[in-house]
Amino acid sequence: MDAFEQQDRANNFKDIDLCVDELPTHQSLGLNWELETDTFTYKVSPEEKPFSRRGLLSIVNGIFDPMGFVAPIVVTGKLLLREIANGSYNWDDPLPRHLFAKWSDWKQSLISLEGLHIPRCYSPTSSCNAAERELHIFSDASEQAIASVAYLRTKDMDNNYHVGFVLGKAKVAPTHGHTIPRLELCAAVLAVQVSEIILDELDIQVNQTRFYTDSQVVLGYIHNQGKRFYKYVENRVERIRKSTQPIQWSHVRTNFNPADSATRTVCAETFHNSMWILGPPQLRDFEIGDLDGKYPLLDPDNDSEIRQNANVKTLKSGIENRAKVFNFSHRTERFSKWNSLVQSINRLKMLARKFHQNDKSDLNTVSTTLMSEQMIILNVQKEAFFSEIECIKNRKPFPRNSSIGNLNPFIDQSGLLRVGGRLKRAEIELSERHPIILPKNHHVSILLIRHLHESVKHQGRHFTAGAIRTAGYWIVGEKTSNRIYHLQVF
Repeated sequence: MDAFEQQDRANNFKDIDLCVDELPTHQSLGLNWELETDTFTYKVSPEEKPFSRRGLLSIVNGIFDPMGFVAPIVVTGKLLLREIANGSYNWDDPLPRHLFAKWSDWKQSLISLEGLHIPRCYSPTSSCNAAERELHIFSDASEQAIASVAYLRTKDMDNNYHVGFVLGKAKVAPTHGHTIPRLELCAAVLAVQVSEIILDELDIQVNQTRFYTDSQVVLGYIHNQGKRFYKYVENRVERIRKSTQPIQWSHVRTNFNPADSATRTVCAETFHNSMWILGPPQLRDFEIGDLDGKYPLLDPDNDSEIRQNANVKTLKSGIENRAKVFNFSHRTERFSKWNSLVQSINRLKMLARKFHQNDKSDLNTVSTTLMSEQMIILNVQKEAFFSEIECIKNRKPFPRNSSIGNLNPFIDQSGLLRVGGRLKRAEIELSERHPIILPKNHHVSILLIRHLHESVKHQGRHFTAGAIRTAGYWIVGEKTSNRIYHLQVF
């Protein structure tokens, strides 16, 4: 940096000697980045706010915390704000005295956040020295709040483990009609959403993802293979299983669950040494347990969420089929180009054929490539539209929340799910009459959009949409997926 001319530096670097003077705090994307220690810090506004509903809302919303570093502190303010909102106070009316102590203590504690330093790097070792990376996500809930927090566990070449804070989320819990098991289940859904955000945005390879909750009831719901639930639990368990496998979920004791910090009142003065920031101590151990835990339903005969006398006989095979599909889909995430994914399938087929038939012929032909593309799409469809495919095979109506119900889909002779409609007798190509259906925001769909976007020489999303149609694909929510991809590119 010292080699740059003074006029080429940022404004806050022009008048300092980089070799001698202390480096200033730099603002990056709304966060305060302390260059000297390479950590993120917080600056609390000294402006006084009135003791009113509007004043509290201004302070709560004035804390910019997109990564959730101080989510347990912010959610405490949100709980106080909800208590005030339930009292039917006007925006600028002075609040009653019994709330002043809570307001004053929380507001005063925010000053302690200025001493908080969160390392910018997930690990002190460089990326090239990382032998293995694991994502560990914890969830918890109480009558006040639900929360989830994720850490990246990095193993270096010397078999040392380093734990870095990645992302935290905390929400105020609903006030009525929710039991603790239901709130814990909502927290588990939040953990899945956190994992999807991280895996979608993180540029480094993660070898394994694990989830933890201190609720044995929720673990029983997730691992269940023989009982049916009522709608509330059923929808959330299905959401969890859509993105994770039951074997990825484990139990953690409450005192070793960092997400517990955001479900109760936390003191800001000691927050910098809390488990929320540093991560649980068990992640720094060499071994953290296996993934073979069995979690049966707790007291299924008296659980009000379980449909009594309604066993599921075919659920096990469905779970096993989804697990197999998940394994394939999970492996596709290591590819950044559509052609690379297709060619790798080609090579696997060639190796398998040589092994079984001692055939050394070249399989890298057009027909083989089309078969590989078909294999990829079949597995993606089985993962994303498992329920719809089963409904078509069994001639049953689609679920109400199906994203493709209005497309009148059908399964062709190759097993591919295609768009139906009134064009089946039209004298046009099959790919135009009945495009192949793909899910939105799936990694394979993004690879295909990227491939077709490059094929039209980066001419914009409208040209890309035309290329998708010409290629014979119908991506659910295509406009949204296409727009998101172009926002990432440009």
